[in-house]
Amino acid sequence: MPTAALTLPPVECCSKCFAVRFAYEPLGFCCSDGEVEIASNSFPSELIRLFTSQDDDVVHVRTYARLYNNLFAIVLLVAILIHVLKKAFTYSKNRLNLFPELRPDVIAILMEIMQHNPYAKFFRSLRELDVVEDTEIRLNKYPVLDQRMYNAPTAEEVVVIWAEDSATSATGGPHIIVHGKAEREHRIMHYYGCYDPLQYPLLRPYGDCGWHHGLKKTNNGGRRQHALAQQNIAAALAGDVDAFLAAEAVVATQVKTTRTQISCRAYYAYLLQMRPRNYILRACRLFQQFIVDTYVKLENTRLDFFRHNQATIRAELYQGILDCFEGGENSGANVGRRVILPPTFLGGPRDMKRRYLNALTLVQCYGKPDLIIMMTCNPNWREIKDHLAPGELAQHRPDIVVRVFRAKLLKLKKLLVEDSVLGEVAAYTYVVEFKKRGLPHAH
Repeated sequence: MPTAALTLPPVECCSKCFAVRFAYEPLGFCCSDGEVEIASNSFPSELIRLFTSQDDDVVHVRTYARLYNNLFAIVLLVAILIHVLKKAFTYSKNRLNLFPELRPDVIAILMEIMQHNPYAKFFRSLRELDVVEDTEIRLNKYPVLDQRMYNAPTAEEVVVIWAEDSATSATGGPHIIVHGKAEREHRIMHYYGCYDPLQYPLLRPYGDCGWHHGLKKTNNGGRRQHALAQQNIAAALAGDVDAFLAAEAVVATQVKTTRTQISCRAYYAYLLQMRPRNYILRACRLFQQFIVDTYVKLENTRLDFFRHNQATIRAELYQGILDCFEGGENSGANVGRRVILPPTFLGGPRDMKRRYLNALTLVQCYGKPDLIIMMTCNPNWREIKDHLAPGELAQHRPDIVVRVFRAKLLKLKKLLVEDSVLGEVAAYTYVVEFKKRGLPHAH
C-alpha cells in the first residue's frame, strides 16, 4: 500500500487545554473535555535552557539526564546507595568523583536550582547515616532461561521489570524510602503527592505535588485546590516528617475515588500532553524513565481498585472455578485465588484468554485468513519528524511515536474495513507489539 495513503491530516489543538491532538484521538483524551486541570509545573530559566538549548553543555545534560536526576533524587534503591547519596549531598567535588561522566559546571547549576526545592532542604539529613558491614545488595538469582527472548534492546530506551509479587501497593509496589536523623525509615508510596518530586527533582524542581487521591475535577472545586496544595508543602516540611507522611497516608486511605475526582490515568494523560512550556517532554531518557514509572503506578492503582472491590465485581461467583477445571484439582483447600481480576483489566489472564478464544472463534466461523498484513512504525514519518524539537530524535519522544503509529493504524483499518480497498472484509483481528528497536509493530 502506498505510504501516501496513510498520510494523516494536520493536527489540531484542544480548545480547552491547548494540547496537540492527532487524528482519531477523542476530544476527552487530553483534559476530559475540560474537566481535568492541574497546576502548571514551573521550571527555572536555567533548567529550561538545559532542556531546550543546543549548547554543548545542554547536549551533555540531555545525554546524562537520568544520571543527574538520580544524583539529586531523595531515593534509596538499595542499601549501599546510602553511602553514595551521603557524598552526593555534601559537595560538588564529591558528586563529580562518584560519576566521572558528569561535569562540575552542570552540577553547580543543578545544586543552585535545588536550593529552592523544599524536599532537598529537608532531607539533607540523609548524609548522617552510616553504612555498616552487613549492608547488602540483593541481586536476582534466577535469570530467565531463554536469553534470546529477553536480551537487551538495540534502541536507547528505558524499560521496567515489574515482578508479580509487586502487584499491590500495600506490599512491594512502587515506593521510595527516606531516612531521617533518627535512622528510622519512612516508606513513601506511589499514591503520595510527594512521590514525584522526591523521585524526579529535575522534573519537579520546585517540589510541585504529583498525583494523589482526592484531586477534584474543575466543576467540583478543582481550581481552588491548586494553590493550597503547593502552599502547604513548605509549612509541612518545616515541621515533623512523621506528621507530614501521616497526613499523606490519611488522604490515601480515607478518600474514596469518585467520578468527581481526577483519576491517576486522567492526571498523567493531562501532564504528558504536547503543550507550550511543557518541559517534561524534553528530558530525553529521563522522560522515558518517568513514563515507565508512571505506567507502573497506574497499573498498581488499578490493581488496588480490584483488590479492594472484590464484592463489587462479584468475584465470589467465579473464584476458583478456573483452577478446578484447568488444574484438575479435587481438594477444596488448594482452590481459589486471593484477588480475582475481571476481564476488563487489560492484560490480565482472563482478558488475554478471552481475546485468544475470540481469535480462534473467527477462524472456526470464517476459515483460515486470506491476508496477513504487517505494519511497522517508521521513525522517519513526516508526522513524527515535524513534532520533534531541534536536536531531538524519535527515540527521545516515545509519546509522539506511539500516537502517530496509532493514528496511522486506525487509518489503515478504515481503508481496509470501511473503504474495502482490498475487497470486502468478513472478519479481522490484530495485535500490536514492540520490536527490539523500540518501535511499535502490528500484524
